[in-house]
Amino acid sequence: MDDLGRLESSTSTSCTVPPGDVRTSTTYHDDLGRTASATGARRVTVNYTVKYDFDPLQRETVRHLQSGSQTLLAHTAAGNVDYYCTRLPSPAR
Repeated sequence: MDDLGRLESSTSTSCTVPPGDVRTSTTYHDDLGRTASATGARRVTVNYTVKYDFDPLQRETVRHLQSGSQTLLAHTAAGNVDYYCTRLPSPAR
């Protein structure tokens, strides 16, 4: 646990091959205390970081997801979300 009481890591012993293999899961937090990424016992890291863009009226216009995709949002004159669509990242060449 960190100084704020958030789980930072946990250790488990595997009952699979190799027997007794000790693995640690680690969680990293951003400056606001949100989970930014986690590395599991299988040594796979997942990033949870999402970036947002806003228009001059502070309405969300683009949500950049950790997968590289983007969600684009359009608003009505009243400021409500009118529609949104997702743009997938370009395939690797």
